[in-house]
Amino acid sequence: MGQAKIKAGRQSDVAYHHTSSLYTNLIWMSGYIDLEGTNREVIHPKIGKIRSPLSLRRGVQDFPRLAWFTRRVDVPKCLILSQVSFAKDDGSIVQTLQIPELVGHGIALNRFALGFSISEHKLVPWNEYYGYTTAEGRALNESARDFGDNPDDWLISETPIDVATAVEVRLSLNIYEPNLKKSEAYLHDIKKMVQLCREKTGVYIPPSWLKVEQAERLAQSMGLSVGDFGGRFKG
Repeated sequence: MGQAKIKAGRQSDVAYHHTSSLYTNLIWMSGYIDLEGTNREVIHPKIGKIRSPLSLRRGVQDFPRLAWFTRRVDVPKCLILSQVSFAKDDGSIVQTLQIPELVGHGIALNRFALGFSISEHKLVPWNEYYGYTTAEGRALNESARDFGDNPDDWLISETPIDVATAVEVRLSLNIYEPNLKKSEAYLHDIKKMVQLCREKTGVYIPPSWLKVEQAERLAQSMGLSVGDFGGRFKG
């Protein structure tokens, strides 16, 4: 067998949880990759509060809430925004717009893929999990394939995963054309960030790439004070 075929036949022990800098504030503060349906509301530095529409949430009837991972490094198509709705404070929709993929990436800000050891966390391939063949699971698989994703690449956990156990981080510095690259420095930052958040309740520990004024605005919107990270912020 040729060397290329040997490499193709190997499966990495790393599975990725895809997110973005829009959601990482919640991840750092909780310290875990939570089960789906948790912490749906996030704060965008310029747009403000962003909520996921109820129509995108799973019914949670045929199997429990799960934490989702994939073997693929590239951003799953089903995580790219295709429309946005503008709503009043009471939740009533004012207007809904279809948006191009470029804009969807822009709203999400920088993309991240947090890698975890499949064997350490005993992550289960989604296609081996009983939920895969349920009515709800089949509908989920069909919608994923419609987007252009392959649900057979997915893995799941029935329990939250400690972010501090991440073994790899990939991120993209280009918001509009995400090309995820490994970053050992950011992996170190994540572990430090999670530790600080656990030590300081009621304090927002911003990532080092966030501008001071953005960190202060985000902290204020969450009713928190800004903690020190990277020597640029004062608690």
